[in-house]
Amino acid sequence: MGIALGALLISSLLSLVFPAVIQQVVDSVLTQGDVGLLDTVTLFLLLVFLIRSITTLVQNYNLNYVGERMMVDMRLELYRHLQNLSLSFFENRRVGELVSRISSDVTVIRTALTNNVSTFLSQTFVLIGSVVVMFILNWRLTLFILALMPLVGLLGAVFGRVLRRVSTEVQDELAGATVVVEEVLQNVRVVKSFVREDYEMDRYDNAVHRAFRAAVKVLRIRSAFGPLLAFMAFGAIAGILWFGGREVLDGRLTGGELIAFLIYGLTIAGSVAALASLYTNIQEALGATRRVFQIIDTEPDVQDTPTAKTIQRAEGRITFEHVYFSYDDKQEVLQDINLDIAPGEILALVGPSGAGKSTMFNLIPR
Repeated sequence: MGIALGALLISSLLSLVFPAVIQQVVDSVLTQGDVGLLDTVTLFLLLVFLIRSITTLVQNYNLNYVGERMMVDMRLELYRHLQNLSLSFFENRRVGELVSRISSDVTVIRTALTNNVSTFLSQTFVLIGSVVVMFILNWRLTLFILALMPLVGLLGAVFGRVLRRVSTEVQDELAGATVVVEEVLQNVRVVKSFVREDYEMDRYDNAVHRAFRAAVKVLRIRSAFGPLLAFMAFGAIAGILWFGGREVLDGRLTGGELIAFLIYGLTIAGSVAALASLYTNIQEALGATRRVFQIIDTEPDVQDTPTAKTIQRAEGRITFEHVYFSYDDKQEVLQDINLDIAPGEILALVGPSGAGKSTMFNLIPR
């Protein structure tokens, strides 16, 4: 992870070199007609771009490796926790929904974290570096540009809040569609025996289209967010031309510095837009995160007591001493059961359905 962050920092800082070089080309090379200096600047730029490409490669590989490792650990932790949960938890959940949380929800979280961490750090470095350089060049023009930033932040907050709610709805509907498939595949003999193929097709069709309608809501929000950010970015560029042109006419800014300002302005606009989009992506991932941690935060109803002992060698004797058991803390299935079955002894449990026979058998391996 440290290698990835180091490569990311170097790559971000190198992206700030290009506008400064362009400024030198305009103010020195083109003005003085120095061909030798032009050759030197061009070779320097090629070297910068080469180093930036290498650091970007290192950054992308390492961050994605960390993301894949994190996804494996999260799935194992989630699966391990599911194994430890009590039967009552599974009685109130559908298998397809749980499978969806282990597969698709974890993937959403992985994608959001790896991509968003990289974007957040790189764009933050670039944004801060660009602002510092612009302050050095001309603080008046820099303050003019920064005055537009709160509008972008407000826009991202509004869109992000709505997107978080809708994204959770998408994940829930996708889980519902997965449940339908899982139920049919597990009971395919019953479906075919009763000729219910058309009925099950309609069920899945409805589930998929509900997920589609929820996804369209997300598309509408994202489609509106991008153009609004682009309009504000180009508006900022127009503002730089208007304000910066006056600074050039007043002799407080050179032509090369104005061009560098325009490039830095585009860089800042791109960074702010990326960070605003990042906010919406995080809101989208929070929906999947909530669904995953709903499982992880669930405590098992049946837990070993602190004095529980591990059986070293089983003798084959089964003993129940004053055993009580309930699935939902409302109605006790077993009440004060006392039983002792010696090794080799055969005992038959007889009773009506729901009396607790299966529960007793399930408690034996417990």
